[in-house]
Amino acid sequence: MASEIRFCSAPDGVRLAYSVTGEGPPLLIVPSWISHLELDEQELVPPVFFQSLARANRLIRYDKRGMGLATRHAADYSLEAQVGDLHALIEHLDLHDVALFGSSQGGAIAVAYAAVHPERLSRLILFGAYHCMPDAVREVLGSVLPLVRKDWTGLGTAPMLEMFVPGASAEARELFARYQCEAADGEDAAAILEALAGYRVTEQLCEIRVPTLVLHRRDDRVVSIEQGREITAALPDARFVALEGQVHLPYWGDTQPLLAAIEAFLSGSERVSTSAAPSRAGFHAVLWTDVVDHTRMMQRLGDDAGRGVLREHERTTRDAAHLWRRRGEDDGRWLHGVVRVRHRSRGVCDRAAARVRRAQCRCRGAAARARRGERGRADRGGRRPLRRDGDAGGAHRRAGRR
Repeated sequence: MASEIRFCSAPDGVRLAYSVTGEGPPLLIVPSWISHLELDEQELVPPVFFQSLARANRLIRYDKRGMGLATRHAADYSLEAQVGDLHALIEHLDLHDVALFGSSQGGAIAVAYAAVHPERLSRLILFGAYHCMPDAVREVLGSVLPLVRKDWTGLGTAPMLEMFVPGASAEARELFARYQCEAADGEDAAAILEALAGYRVTEQLCEIRVPTLVLHRRDDRVVSIEQGREITAALPDARFVALEGQVHLPYWGDTQPLLAAIEAFLSGSERVSTSAAPSRAGFHAVLWTDVVDHTRMMQRLGDDAGRGVLREHERTTRDAAHLWRRRGEDDGRWLHGVVRVRHRSRGVCDRAAARVRRAQCRCRGAAARARRGERGRADRGGRRPLRRDGDAGGAHRRAGRR
């Protein structure tokens, strides 16, 4: 699938190489560490991969600064520079409602772009992405930098091959080593590697408003699957799909499940939204906690100190439920929006599922009435709604039973 390669300029004058294939809604691939438009098609990437993505989309690929056919030896490989390059390409092609597909480092760039230019995007796809490189991985990358700079055409490519494609055949190792040397020289490869290890988009995740598909291979050695789970938990509108395998590159390994998930996501045949109610087969959980010997504790400590213990108990349970929600499920059935219905006089009830909307509405109504000083529905003890730490009691038991 040979495609015509063209060029555009970034804000600082760096020339970016790009290609466009197919017809339909725009799908733009943000590459990972290194890429080479010509060699991607000729040697590295199986033809079916790009053909599948371009079947119903206008597929746009590009070489980032310092690699492939783009300007080499750029002065700046920061996240801000990469986001600026991506925006320059999108403006150059006058793209709107574009779907971004970012893998590894490209995922961090795609997230950062989506946070500042949401008006340009329709969807976001992340594969093997990270929001903050773990310290252990940064240490490993830092240890190979001198070898990459010194002996890139020899031993310098070997550590990266073992990380990206563990257990590859001798033929695949030779192909990947040759590709790396053609895609970038040792100085650029090391500079880009050093820069990407410092990319952090954790704080931007909550600002993403486009539907997002997060894909991750379970045994990825470069970026742990935990990063994919954490990204999904932080995004307002996302679904997580765990894939079998350990290859960090999206176009090697078992690509059929990956391509099928992307096709379904882009075509809209599979709705991805945390705001949608789960099916009856979805996972539901109810968490109840209680304070042992509550009455004796209140008599021993007094009202003020006893209520302080209950408030601390509520905060602790709330934090635990939040962490529980973030763990999620590998098959995509996440515990979206753990809802703290309300703590009883000596316990806490948490319900994980979108089916508790009615309970949420009742509690929000009680909170609103409490803020206005109005009398609301009383619980069994006949008390008025009480407001503590932005929450409200009163109607919680009837709502919780719903």
